[in-house]
Parts: sequence; C-alpha cells; structure tokens
Amino acid sequence: MKTERKATVVAGILLAVTSVVTAQDKWNFEVTPYFWAAGVEGDATVQGRDVDIDAGFDDIFDAVDAGAGLMTVAEQGSFVILGQFDYVGMDTDQLDPAPVGGSIQTDSFLGALAAGFQFEGPFEGSTIGLLGGVRYATIENDLTIKGVGKWDDTLDIVDAIVVVRPSIRLTERWRFNPIFSVGAGDSDLTWEVQPNVQCQFSDNMALRIGYRRLHYDIEGERGNKFDAAFQGLIVGVGLLF
Repeated sequence: MKTERKATVVAGILLAVTSVVTAQDKWNFEVTPYFWAAGVEGDATVQGRDVDIDAGFDDIFDAVDAGAGLMTVAEQGSFVILGQFDYVGMDTDQLDPAPVGGSIQTDSFLGALAAGFQFEGPFEGSTIGLLGGVRYATIENDLTIKGVGKWDDTLDIVDAIVVVRPSIRLTERWRFNPIFSVGAGDSDLTWEVQPNVQCQFSDNMALRIGYRRLHYDIEGERGNKFDAAFQGLIVGVGLLF
C-alpha cells in the first residue's frame, strides 16, 4: 500500500471518530502530553547492511534527540476512544558490529487510534477496556559508517491492532492504567506493553508515570528490515474535562 493511500485510510478513520465524538454530549476527556525517554533495541537492515542496535536505558539520555507524545482518551458511558501519538528522534553509536565512526539515526512518527467498550472489572472501582483500531508508523533509519558510506531507508507501516486497557483503583487518587496491544498488517507483528500509574491531584489535572515498550517486526522493500523495540520511561501531566 502506497504512502498516499495509507495516509488517506488513517485520515478517514480520524474523521469518522471525530464525527462520532462531536455528535454526542456528556463526554469525559483526558489530554496528556508526555515526555518519552525512548531508546531502541533490536536489529535493523538498511540497504543490505545488518546492525544490532542497543541504545538501552544507560544510553537513553545520550542517544535521544527528542521523545514526545500525546495521549487522548474520550469516554461516554461504556464507550471509549483511545489515541496515542509519538515522535522519537534518536542518534546512537551503540551498534554491533561496532565500526569506528559508525552510527544510526532513527526518526519515527508513531500513531494509534482505537475504539471499543469498557466493562466492570473484578475489583471494586476497576474496569477492563477492549478496543480495536489501527496503528500507523513512519520509521526512517540513516546508517553511517565512517570511511565506508551512508545508507538510508524509510518504512511506512499501517497495522490493525487489538487493545486491552485495564484500569484498577489503588487509592482515592491513584489508579493503575496499563495498556496492552498486539497487531499485524504491513508488520509481521507489532505489540506493546505500557504499564503506568495515574495520580489525579486535582479535579482537572492528573500525573502519569510509566514505562512503554513498543515492538515492531517489519520487512520492507529491497530487503530492509526493522525487528526492534522503542522502550523507555514516560512522564506526563494531563487535563481532565
């Protein structure tokens, strides 16, 4: 599927969901911008060059150029819409094999939109949300080996996903709100684990702290591959209205 067609599909889904939301009243919303200290760990093939990337937790603050995201949640009764959008920019020399003067730069836009229903959970004040949706990603890798050359590749991916979203009340102000998802499409497999806690410290504001690991197993054109995970800490403050 070409980039223009994929963009049309994603835009159509966004428009459909927006029309549903604006046609209803008595909605509850959360809008949470956050910082994502995301490193990358896994394997990549760029124009026939295989490298292992290991920009782990110890290297995150040296490697990350930018890592920001936005989580949005809209609820009306049992119906829920979840959106999450991220940009990750990373430049690291943590490669295997480790060439002198070798580095890889990864610039990625990640977006997911899902809708479904939440049901009463097994614990008092808890719910379990089951949603279906789509995840879109553009991942651009630039591999440089000093004295040898430079190679680049862009992967453009659309996947269908299933999302499980429990919400467990810990105290009056604290909740445990993990997100789990799995899907496929242009990817052979994509999955996500995102445990986080939310502290509502006022009627209209809440703090989110957590960890996120988003894995992609992709084989693109010309044998280019990306079998790796974006992972790292998330911290954000959101508005509730």
